[in-house]
Amino acid sequence: MEFNKVIYINSEEVFLLHEKLKEIKMSFINQHLDFNYREFPNEINAAILRNEIETYPLMAEKKMIVLKEIKEDDEMVKLFQDIPDFCSIIIVATLDKRKKLFKSIKKIGEVIELKPYNESQMVNWIVKKAEESGIKISKKCASKIISLCGLDDMYNIYTEIIKLSNMNQEITEELIEKVVTKSIEYDSFQIVNAISNKDKANAYQLIHNFCQRNEYFPLIVSLINRNFAILKMMKTMKDNEIKDAAGIHPYSLKVLKPYVKQFNEENLDFYINVCSEIDFDMKNGIDHRIALEKLIGVIE
Repeated sequence: MEFNKVIYINSEEVFLLHEKLKEIKMSFINQHLDFNYREFPNEINAAILRNEIETYPLMAEKKMIVLKEIKEDDEMVKLFQDIPDFCSIIIVATLDKRKKLFKSIKKIGEVIELKPYNESQMVNWIVKKAEESGIKISKKCASKIISLCGLDDMYNIYTEIIKLSNMNQEITEELIEKVVTKSIEYDSFQIVNAISNKDKANAYQLIHNFCQRNEYFPLIVSLINRNFAILKMMKTMKDNEIKDAAGIHPYSLKVLKPYVKQFNEENLDFYINVCSEIDFDMKNGIDHRIALEKLIGVIE
């Protein structure tokens, strides 16, 4: 692996960023020894960084410096213009693309933008990580894991894969349903499903489950309210317009799309207002479970 003088790595998905940094680190150490690799978790000033940059590597051709925080000022921009050939700097701090430092790095170095995985990529990644953990997870089972965990937290999904690998059982959808911890977003989708089906018994059971898992009820209400707001948007807008306007993940649109025809705008406005009332009640001392059950009580 070749190492540019400056490499900027950025991603909305922290797990991808850490995996890429790990890959670069292991490759570098294999070629240039571990004592020529150094990470700075906190911001350092330009004078200290200059001293690190100008210090020659030991018993190797290169050294690597990883910056997890960085000050985006003119002094740092100037410093990055004169990096010796034996030094490679990796930046994993989030940079402002409007500022000089990012523009300078783009000219003299390498910018790696790691996009979060879509559903298909995540399925393949789960299958691969499962194999690395010594178990076999089919693509169908991988999709089941995504349905329970969502797409926006790869650390959480990886933790669930490790949990499944410790079960010493064949990985089935039934086992996944039983073992995998469900995301709070999944909970919010299940409430919408129960309301759309006018299934009060299931909705009350879901709230009981939330209590058993000690979930944070105000966040659940916020997500339920968001789901109804998205459904209302889906009545009048195209999927890409919704995503651009509200930053909504395509997976959320996919999960909610089957419910669009089950609500009219009047229904959605009603439930959005009820969620606002529940939020107000929770903030004013009403027991969270009792407040949330108000949403179930108004199901017609």
